Order: sequence, then C-alpha cells, then structure tokens
Amino acid sequence: MNSAESSADGLGLLVVSFHFPPTAEPRAIQVGNLLGAVDWPLLVARGDDPRRRPDPSLTARLKHPQSRVLAIPYRPHPVGVRLEFHGSNYKLPLAGYSPDMFHYWRRPAVKAIGQALKDLPWRPRALITFAQPWTTHLVGLDLARGLGLPWLAHFSDLWADWPFMPGDPLTRAYNRRLEAAVINQASRVLFTSPETLDLVMAKYPPALAAKAGLLTHSFVEGDYPAQGYQPGPRRVIRYLGNFYGRRHPSLLVEPLRILRQSRPELLANLSIEIVGSYQPPSGGGNPFAGLPPGLLTFRPAVPHQDCLALMAQAEALLVIEFPVERSVWLPSKIVEYIGAGRPILGMVPQGASRRVIEDVGGLTADPADPQAVAAMLARYLERPAPSSPWGDQAVRGSFRAESLAAQLDRELRQALAVSTSD
Repeated sequence: MNSAESSADGLGLLVVSFHFPPTAEPRAIQVGNLLGAVDWPLLVARGDDPRRRPDPSLTARLKHPQSRVLAIPYRPHPVGVRLEFHGSNYKLPLAGYSPDMFHYWRRPAVKAIGQALKDLPWRPRALITFAQPWTTHLVGLDLARGLGLPWLAHFSDLWADWPFMPGDPLTRAYNRRLEAAVINQASRVLFTSPETLDLVMAKYPPALAAKAGLLTHSFVEGDYPAQGYQPGPRRVIRYLGNFYGRRHPSLLVEPLRILRQSRPELLANLSIEIVGSYQPPSGGGNPFAGLPPGLLTFRPAVPHQDCLALMAQAEALLVIEFPVERSVWLPSKIVEYIGAGRPILGMVPQGASRRVIEDVGGLTADPADPQAVAAMLARYLERPAPSSPWGDQAVRGSFRAESLAAQLDRELRQALAVSTSD
C-alpha cells in the first residue's frame, strides 16, 4: 500500500505507542525508525509524560502529509502512585504490575483517540500497538473491540513470561490473563525474535500460535555520520547504553586481567569506553582498581544522535548481557550497532543476541565465562581493524527501516485479508 494508494481511497493506520519521539526511550527510537519508513497516513497516539526526558536529537519523521501525532497526557493518581510504590516495596501482589505503572493512561487514551478519529480526513483501516508498556496493548484491546479494526499487537519483550516479574501467584495469573486477552483479540501478534515468539506462544493452542509473526528492530542508514571510523593511535572499543542488575561493566574485569597476564601486548594501545550510566556495586569498593589507567574509561550518556556517531566512529562495539544460561531477548542496541557498520563483540549467552551477532559476522562469548571472553577479545585484537561498512551486507540490509516497513506492509495485508474473509 503506497501513499498514492492510501490517499486515493482515504485509508490509513491507527498507531498506539506510549513511547515515541522525542522521548529518550529505546522503544520510542525503534517505533520512530519503523514509522519513518511507512508511506501511509498515520494517526500516532503517544503518551505525554513530563517525567520522561525528551531528546532534542529525536523527532517524529512521518512521510505522509496527512499523518498526525496525538500526544495524550499521562496523569497518574498521586495517591494511587504512592500506594503502588509502597506496595511494591513490601512485595504486595499486583503493586506496579497491573500490568504496569502506566495503567492510568488507558481510559484517557481510548477517549482521546476516539475524539481524534472524528476529525481525521481519512479513516484507519487497521490498528497497531507497540508495547512495552503493556498498558498500550490494553488501549489496543479496547479500540479493537470498539472500532472493529484488524489489530496488530507488537511485543518488544516478554510479558507474562518475564523472569523478573514478582513471583506471587496473583500477579502472574493476572498478567497471564491480560496477555491472553490481547492474543485472543489481535489479528496478528508480532515479536522481535523467533526465540521470544516460541517462548510466548508455546503456552497457547495452535490456532492462536498461527497468529504469530516477526517484526524486529531497525536502523535508519542516514542517521549515522558520513564520516565514520578512522584509525587513530589507540584502538577504541565502545559500549553504549545503561546497566542494571547483574548486567554490569565489572563483567569485563576478569577477562581483562587474564589478557593482561597472557597477552599484554594486545592491551598496549587499547581503550574500552563505557558510554552510559551504571550503579556502582552495593558492597562498595572499586572493582576496576587493578586495571591499567586508560584501559577502561567511563563517559556519561549522550543524546541519541551523538550516540550513533560514537558507534560509527568506534573501531568495534561491545555488547554486555546478563550472565544467564539462555536469553530470548534481542536488544535494539544490537541492531543500531549493525547499522553503524562496525565489528560487534558480544558478551552474550545462548539465544537471540548471540544468533544475530554471529549472523552479521561478529564474535561472541558467554558473559559468565571470563576465559571465553578473554579469548574472544584476543581473537579480535590479533587482527587489524576492518574498514566500514563492516558485516554481512545481506544481514545488515534485513534490518534497515525500509525492509521492516515492507515487512509491516505484508503483515497488514495478511491481517486485512483475514478480516475481509471473516
């Protein structure tokens, strides 16, 4: 469906994504990348949360002149928020997980979208919702039932299967019920990796599992600087992003100590830069104290456009994931790395991230195995830096925003065909 086709018959797409540019959230960036490559007229309903910092380098880039962004205020009830905060501290059931802290947005969003649709010069032919937060899918559930539109529900993460959700039976049962309601109602259910799709849909009957498809993350080629990597006096490997929990830069310490003892020449002109924020270990002390000065450095987070430039200008890019046995999660940062066209070194477990990094030509090692990480770093550092753009070009091309927009078009056509035949 191209823009001329859409304008001629007055058709378009209703989109709900709480996170959308200029909000500085990975979900906002990814939805913005995808929709910026879509030709149809769009009504994009996003959350307006004053607590979320905007990024001046992020803007909504919608192609069609009749597209519109509808900012819907998020106004949580002060008493309710306080009760949820204290309830979560005491691990009370459902506190902060019904399904998330954005549930106050559900009713105002449905009402505001209904009013906005009356003023549009075109009518939406389908609905797509992007979650997290999961409240976005509940808004979609209400709209799909009320408007009778074919509905594509896009999952960026695990919902009922999320391993860090409180383990009490009520919270888990409630979120399983919400997820099931969404999957039952949706025309298509889309995931960012086959590993996530398989895990989520394994608990549903085949008729529902047949609704599932893939729509992964994307990058925009033109967002990276034309002047990319240039060799310098030091070899710079960068990690860009934030840390939390067991995903921590201290996972680098032991591998670097191993290399310092076994292959010190490889570290002579190496600089590993951590760009982003992390929480120091709660036990105190400096886990990096034994490393040579300049080997591991820390820089504060930067606006997204600067982040992309730092990716493109690095010799190589580092991924550090949770030290678990297997992970179905595919961070959008890896796809942004692929867009930068620089070698990727992944401290990642078995699962989606490892598969994608290896497909594009990168190196991987288990983050829980310091010897394996040291061997991966040595294997890379033994060779000269490759030129840009690095990586399997067919794999890179599959993650371009234009490729994903074409895939979304196919998913929409499939949903519309099923809707017409019903």
